[in-house]
Amino acid sequence: MFSEYQGMCRKNKIAELKRSMSSEQSFFKKITNETKFIVTASYVVANLIAQRSKPYSDDELIKQCMESVAKKVW
Repeated sequence: MFSEYQGMCRKNKIAELKRSMSSEQSFFKKITNETKFIVTASYVVANLIAQRSKPYSDDELIKQCMESVAKKVW
């Protein structure tokens, strides 16, 4: 595959492939970070529900859950 490239053309192709790989890696890292935030937020909500021992329909509990999730995400 790379035998057709010689000299500077080969170096340019290698640099292009490295840039492409780097952008793909950053895309997957972003998805991984977003997933971690979602999992963390779900644990926070589950913990609050367990501590309060109230249904999720309780207005004050919903407010506290939303505030806690917002703190974790931002």
